[in-house]
Amino acid sequence: MKKKHAEHHVRKTDIDPDIYAEYISQRKYLEKSVSMLKKHLQKDSEIHKQDNLRIMKDNVKLIKQINTLRKGIKEIKLSAKGTEDNTYGGVRAQTAMPAFQRENRDLEGVEAMIAEKKKIIGKKLFVELLFNTLLEEQKKILKQYNVKYQNYVANHEEEKA
Repeated sequence: MKKKHAEHHVRKTDIDPDIYAEYISQRKYLEKSVSMLKKHLQKDSEIHKQDNLRIMKDNVKLIKQINTLRKGIKEIKLSAKGTEDNTYGGVRAQTAMPAFQRENRDLEGVEAMIAEKKKIIGKKLFVELLFNTLLEEQKKILKQYNVKYQNYVANHEEEKA
């Protein structure tokens, strides 16, 4: 088959030693470059992984705090609703008392209800303030993460280029 398709013989030629030495040095340089790039990639991906893990832990903490605040808000609302029902029910049940005593009791009940509502409103405002603060902190963390991620992607694109 060789005789049929190969009409001439390929002769081995000696390679110039300078060219071969340059080839070897270029190959070593490229191998070192590839190994360094692999090390940098591994290091950067480990840093990126640690950042993601830290951000996820922070998010979990914030979510737990938000859920705790939501439970607190729910409990405050339920206690406020229960207080309103008990106060009004107690006032209405006193129909057999003389009129001036009922009015006096009514005023005391209303004052107590107003004081309780002020406390509840204060607690609600405080909880809402905490909730808004947590949301703002979460937004800041997410913005920081996005900036770091964009920088990370940009650096890797520059390295690839």
